[in-house]
Amino acid sequence: MTRTEVTYPIVELLLPELEEFLVYVWRRQLAASAGRVVQGADDEEMVDRRLAVAFADLVGFTRLTRRMEEEELGELVEAFETTAADLVAARGGRLIKTLGDEVLYAADDAGTAADIAMRLIETMANDETMPELRVGMAFGTVTTRMGDVFGTTVNLASRLTSIAPATPYSSTAPSRRS
Repeated sequence: MTRTEVTYPIVELLLPELEEFLVYVWRRQLAASAGRVVQGADDEEMVDRRLAVAFADLVGFTRLTRRMEEEELGELVEAFETTAADLVAARGGRLIKTLGDEVLYAADDAGTAADIAMRLIETMANDETMPELRVGMAFGTVTTRMGDVFGTTVNLASRLTSIAPATPYSSTAPSRRS
């Protein structure tokens, strides 16, 4: 048998499954690219600006990967990313990137970022299929370029996420009490 004769039946068998997956991946990539273009339209060059940035991370995701089937895990990640993207946009933030079990978003002010954090925590807590969520947030100068964010403020938000309790959020933004 030739390579083509062996390959063609396999492709025919896998195509229905792969087609749906590829369309999903393509749509997510297209949406992410379009979002970066729109968000980055005003910052082709690197620009420093003051923003609140936050990471929202699913707690215990590594343990989940050992217990769940890949399809279940994919559905969980898709639900988390979709919920986070919708909520961030609806509350006035900008989704910067999704990282599987974690999302990075930004807002013009700490209050908006904190509101998004609390809504994300509340939404995930009300969904019994979702693990707990931890959020770390920092406010300060970040470098933006093509819709992405960089700098010590972003690094601080990431570190705060790793030590944040699973329900409330950790933040460097001044509270109303301080």
